[in-house]
Amino acid sequence: MTDEEKNTSPFNRKYFMISIHVILIILAGTIIFKAITDWASVYSVINYVIRILSPFIIGLCFAFILNPLVNWINSKIFKKIFKKINNKKIPYYLSMLVTYFIVIGLIVVLMIFVIPQIYFSLVDLTNTITEQYFIIMEQLNNSPETWHNINIDSIISIINNSIPQLVSYISGITTNLIPFLYNTSLSVIKGLWNVILGIIISVYMLGDRDNLVKNLNRLIYAVIPPQKSEVFLKTGRESIDIFSRYVTGKTLDSLIIGCLTFIIMSVFKLDFKLLISALVGITNMIPYFGPFLGGAIGFLILLIKTPVNAILFAVLILIIQQFDGLYLGPKILGESTGLKPLWVIFAIIVGGSIFGIMGMLIGVPTVAVLSYILNIFIESRLKKRDLNYVDGRVHSINKKTGTS
Repeated sequence: MTDEEKNTSPFNRKYFMISIHVILIILAGTIIFKAITDWASVYSVINYVIRILSPFIIGLCFAFILNPLVNWINSKIFKKIFKKINNKKIPYYLSMLVTYFIVIGLIVVLMIFVIPQIYFSLVDLTNTITEQYFIIMEQLNNSPETWHNINIDSIISIINNSIPQLVSYISGITTNLIPFLYNTSLSVIKGLWNVILGIIISVYMLGDRDNLVKNLNRLIYAVIPPQKSEVFLKTGRESIDIFSRYVTGKTLDSLIIGCLTFIIMSVFKLDFKLLISALVGITNMIPYFGPFLGGAIGFLILLIKTPVNAILFAVLILIIQQFDGLYLGPKILGESTGLKPLWVIFAIIVGGSIFGIMGMLIGVPTVAVLSYILNIFIESRLKKRDLNYVDGRVHSINKKTGTS
């Protein structure tokens, strides 16, 4: 077919792509306009779609979190065991099987041993607060001469108003502990059935991972020009790697810190060791602020029962956090995000303001991914303009020689 025949062909790829872009822009503009003028309706539609797709969203989250563990077990164990076998699926499927056994085993241990112990610790804490309340009230009422320079009535009024509310609040947490933990750790899940479906779907996603990736690549090459497709796929792979490295590394780091706190508290025979260790491990997922938050809560809990133990715990948690900040954290995480402290704090504050606890947890890797994508965009634009930014100065690059 000649060039003239191509130009007069009923199907013109150039104008087809222009039409697609125009349609997408109009569609995006319509959605944005609708969201601005009638956000309540749009929000209800989004919630409805999320409710329908929630098993697949949960399955994708499970698959994303478990994929690094599957790869590690596959490369470190089963590939070496079955290195003489040409079929690569056998070691991979065995790695999946071991991974799900580990995860299900951890869930069973959590449900049978850890959560009941945390429940009893909260009950014990509630009883301790109640006992301390009555002791303080008795001392105030029976020893007025000790407090002759202090307004006793005011103190009693404050205690009478605040302590029962605190006891009621902790009792409420104790009564609703399972739903509380469930809603905190799995905020997108609306029921146990969705969790079960999500786990089943994650098995199929991991088992059919290569085929899913291949079809996604085919779709991208079909829609985007080849050169841009390569850049798009490379950026996507690196973004997923940044996010995955941080989430996996921070989870492992927090798990180690939680277990280390439990062991040290057990050695020194401190009270509420499982409850406080769990709080320290969970809050450690939040950079910078998390370790101080967990340590402060643990200090206050121990202060209620034994002030001396609270001071000892403060010293111990300071040593543990120094170990984490100076050695363990850098060893596990390294430069997984590449973000400066200012942007880490920005990610925590903004993420927490928008999405609460979950926003604090995923804010840092999200900002790291956005920073990586923005950096690629800036470098690409500078390259198109024949510019190079080095040491605070912009240089013009000679396209023929490549020198500035």
